[in-house]
Amino acid sequence: MNFYSLLIYFSVLLCSNPLSAQASKTKKNKLQNTSTLATPEGVAASDGLSPDYIDIKWTARGGGITYRIYRSDNPSVVGTEITAKPQIVLRQGRRYYYRVKAQANNQESAYSLADAGFLKAVAGGHDSTELSATQLIDLQQLELEIRPLERDTFQHGETINVRYVLVNKGNTPLSNLTVRFTTLAKNVWDGNELDVEIEKITSLQAGESHRGVAILPTKTLHADAVYDLTLWVNEKTAKNTRIVIIK
Repeated sequence: MNFYSLLIYFSVLLCSNPLSAQASKTKKNKLQNTSTLATPEGVAASDGLSPDYIDIKWTARGGGITYRIYRSDNPSVVGTEITAKPQIVLRQGRRYYYRVKAQANNQESAYSLADAGFLKAVAGGHDSTELSATQLIDLQQLELEIRPLERDTFQHGETINVRYVLVNKGNTPLSNLTVRFTTLAKNVWDGNELDVEIEKITSLQAGESHRGVAILPTKTLHADAVYDLTLWVNEKTAKNTRIVIIK
């Protein structure tokens, strides 16, 4: 599966800190469901991706504010919770099983299904305490739009002010959104395309809208060319806007 998302390190707070997880507590946890919070789905632990960490991905299904990762060397046992301070070393040649659960307002979801991962073997071998984790944001509830431009033709070298709007139409918050703009030439190709990151949005609450303005340069674009201008939020795109650059 191809995910265009931020690789962020796991932490206890999903919305305020990067996701970074690097070891585990010693307290064991039992499988249980104490609330109606949606259980995270699609947990995927990397198989030999890196000798330094195991990458964990999952999809949040709504309601969770924080997410906890659990690791075990037994597929039928939940195991221990990952924390930020290294305590247990990952061993090369060993499989580890990971589960994720959501938390919000003193409630917890059920544990996700487990997925196994392991370190990449390297000559001489070495062990690692690192773990990276990525929450795959469900963007189906996000609407995005480039607002109409005052004109569609611009002199080469001038800047373009592009207004855009994001709206969370869902019932749960969206977190860790990256806004960027790209161009794609329609009548020439010289490799001089725009790919500009505009901002990062920590959290967009349910029903909330976000408005912004991107100031885009044209000096790197080709004169006498037509471009499709695209708004991206993580891997989701808005309908293209056509612009023309003239000398």
